[in-house]
Amino acid sequence: MTTATAPGASTPPMDSAEGYSYDPKSRRDPFQSLTKMIKSASLQSQMPPLQRVQISDMKLLGIMWGGYGYFGLIQTPEGKGYTVKEGMLLGTNNGVIKTITDKAIIVAEPTLDIAGRKSTKEVEILLRPREVTE
Repeated sequence: MTTATAPGASTPPMDSAEGYSYDPKSRRDPFQSLTKMIKSASLQSQMPPLQRVQISDMKLLGIMWGGYGYFGLIQTPEGKGYTVKEGMLLGTNNGVIKTITDKAIIVAEPTLDIAGRKSTKEVEILLRPREVTE
């Protein structure tokens, strides 16, 4: 049995699927979550040191106060110390230092809920009590 074709109509080659290649440039990965923020290594290296570290990984070593207000001394996991004040950015989620008290630093972090509404979560970094050695 043969199939008839109209005169002048061409038939596609049978092996056309083998010669196809997918070019994914300038397209997002369909398996990547849309809500996950991707930070490349080059962008992260350009950020200030206090924005490269999670807030939960930082230690509050001390709080100083004087005529200019309260300042905190933060230590990163690498062992480096930084002086911070109200209004500075802190952490990987663009948290802003809201308040510095004599016992803690309160950081306001922007968050998204499941419905996509923006809200603010307050994270508290407590000043650890001095260890007593006998």
